[in-house]
Amino acid sequence: MRSERRAPGATPSAAAPRSSTTKKWLIGSIAILGLVFLIVSQSEILTSSTRETELDPDFVVEKSSQFDAIDDNDKKQKPAADDDEAAAKEKEAEDDDDGFDEAGVKPGHYSPGLFKPQPVKEEEGAKPQEEEKKDEELDPELKGDFQLPVFEQIEIFEEEVKEIQEEKDDFAFKEEDIPVDLEQEEEDLTNPAVMMKKGFVVTYPHTNQECFESLVVIETSNKAVSDKWQRVSLLLACGATPHEIPFGPLYDSMKDVWRFGAKFFPDGACMNFSLSVQSTDSSVKIFRGHEVSFTSLGLQYDNRNLRHLCWDCTAVLDNSNPRGYYFGLADEKSHWITKSNEPTVVAGETLVLFIKPLPQIVESFRNYIPHLSWNAWMTNEKIFRHAQVSITYDTAHQGYEIRLSSRDVGTFDLHVTLDSIFALNEVTEPEPIHVSSHLSHYHSSCNENRASPLQSIKINVIDGPKMIDLANSKAKRCEGHETFGDGRWVYLPLTDECRPPFCTGDRFPTLISAMSWQGHRYPYIWLPYDCYLHFYTFDDYQFCAKEKKIDWIHTFGDSLVREMPAYYMSIYGVGDLSKFHLVDQMLNDTMTRITFWAWGDIMPNKPGGDALFAPAPEHYRDIGFTKWMYDHFNILEHSASQDSLRFNISVGWTTDEMAMDEFDHPDVLLMNPNMAYVLYLQSEKAWNKYITDLSDLVKPEFTKPHQKISKKIWYGQPHVFGPAHPGTPHITESRNRLFSEWARPLIEDMGFVYLDTSRMTLTRPEEAWDGLHFLRTGTAIWTGHVSASIGQLILNYVFDECTSDPNDNN
Repeated sequence: MRSERRAPGATPSAAAPRSSTTKKWLIGSIAILGLVFLIVSQSEILTSSTRETELDPDFVVEKSSQFDAIDDNDKKQKPAADDDEAAAKEKEAEDDDDGFDEAGVKPGHYSPGLFKPQPVKEEEGAKPQEEEKKDEELDPELKGDFQLPVFEQIEIFEEEVKEIQEEKDDFAFKEEDIPVDLEQEEEDLTNPAVMMKKGFVVTYPHTNQECFESLVVIETSNKAVSDKWQRVSLLLACGATPHEIPFGPLYDSMKDVWRFGAKFFPDGACMNFSLSVQSTDSSVKIFRGHEVSFTSLGLQYDNRNLRHLCWDCTAVLDNSNPRGYYFGLADEKSHWITKSNEPTVVAGETLVLFIKPLPQIVESFRNYIPHLSWNAWMTNEKIFRHAQVSITYDTAHQGYEIRLSSRDVGTFDLHVTLDSIFALNEVTEPEPIHVSSHLSHYHSSCNENRASPLQSIKINVIDGPKMIDLANSKAKRCEGHETFGDGRWVYLPLTDECRPPFCTGDRFPTLISAMSWQGHRYPYIWLPYDCYLHFYTFDDYQFCAKEKKIDWIHTFGDSLVREMPAYYMSIYGVGDLSKFHLVDQMLNDTMTRITFWAWGDIMPNKPGGDALFAPAPEHYRDIGFTKWMYDHFNILEHSASQDSLRFNISVGWTTDEMAMDEFDHPDVLLMNPNMAYVLYLQSEKAWNKYITDLSDLVKPEFTKPHQKISKKIWYGQPHVFGPAHPGTPHITESRNRLFSEWARPLIEDMGFVYLDTSRMTLTRPEEAWDGLHFLRTGTAIWTGHVSASIGQLILNYVFDECTSDPNDNN
């Protein structure tokens, strides 16, 4: 309130009534200041309840009106001025300043209708508005001692009000600067974008059943948070035994959103379990729940369709061995592969990647990581193409090298599986541990997926000088050694007949595209890069066998290579139900003899027993037995066949069958040295000695210019997905690679043509019914899409350019 000025010409006698007025004015001012203090106090309470929400504008107007009413009542208590001029000046001053600011609030007042306090705006050194301006003097009577305590009290009281207001202003930040309290945080965290800026957002799988992988994902848009992914893990609790699963980078991470995943596979080992995401770093926030419970649905294995889809998922939730999904894929610079650095390679050139352990598991599995066996291949809707994984650990890159190449342009999915642990262990060392797609000695898609690394990535193959365009290919028929050249599986619709550049002949009666052993008809054919195959029907075989003077095809080996005579008998009219039995058949009217003998020296005399003529522990083989086998069929010398009865070895053979001496020699020799049993029983040292002894035995004869056996084929061991039977754990792909790669130069130097079946088979785990064989035994017709393709590959080499179609006889 303002002090009144004396009217010009007024005498001191007029001061008496004005003194009474002044006293009333002071009392009124004190009352108003008291109300100000009460209103400020009440506004604090109202503000705390309305801070997060904006009030109705009508409420602001209503409160402002109440303040107007208080001020009006105060004014009514003032006496009228004795002097009209004084009254006029007082009205002019009131009209000039109504005591409210632009927001409708008296200076020094806090309106709860506003989002934030409006502090009093005063110039430095200025007096309160209730005092006179600088150029105006107070009434001398007001300078008396009796007035000073009152003004001091007013000033002190106003300072207290200002302090209260300033204290409130300390908390009146801008809206965007208000710190997030617990209630506000809960409200903000309903927004995924806000959560992803503060920490990791967890997404649990919606469904859960055996045979299919479950993926828990954490993602963040905060780079600082993403760098801490190694400190987060998935805890799978089944009963009292928790199982910790590491998170790793996912392929579909993007530039501004980092995604990490942890896999697990419900497999019947536990029906009820819980999942929780935990962090070893208290600064890493994890949102959207920390635990969820699951019940394994189980599978009805009497449902043939469901069993066919996934077979059994072996129970390993309580395992203590590393799994495929504990590993990721990185480039040569050790960068984890994501979409941002998606691998690209020029057609015909080689791309190098590495299979690396996730950092969290390195310490736990330090003794396992350098002793693993991996497989890798690429697929898209048109092509299955093999890759090569090193069988040794690269200490410099801390992983296993994968070499990939393709002459077909396109985008491929890269498949990688962990086959076994301690895969190179010798037969005198602890047994390898199989963890592959054939963990239970038959194919399981669950086990195959569980053996795969966390990431499933893409490979881009772009145009290059060595690119092959099948639509405009000028490829010719395969002839000679090029038949066994590099190639891939190529899609040819089942509605299409053979045609160049894919194939000639008939793909259906030859069982290439007929029903395979597991009930599928596959629309893929094996196609070498530089030529195409002819598929020989019965008529083709009969014609070309006569044309090329092929009267006898003989096979040595184990059940793997026996698939070839079994396949030929199947398509050319001779039933066969056996696995190791001696074969000696004429193929109906083809006038061609098919025979098979197993190597009895390395075969056990009973399941789980010892070899007959190759004693434990390393099973060195006597080359004398091999010479006798060769001599029995007159392979090295004419008329060398002797009485077989002196070797009373029985693998399903009768004495009469073994007693028959031979008076001729085969035209085609197809063999392996019982390779599965070599891997099962022999040490590397014993194997190397046998191959060296074999070379010394056969090389002098086989390398003669006019050796009587026209075709000598070494049947390379197909890819080992797993041992066919329990008790044979040393049959591993790493031992197969080690033994085969060392022996191949010596084998070719002996005069054999080496048939590498590994690259044809490693891309087809679903066709290896027990991890080792590609024809299903014990059926009236031996069917197998992959095995039939290998059989036709051999016939293309044996018959060379010949077919039953004269137009192809160039």
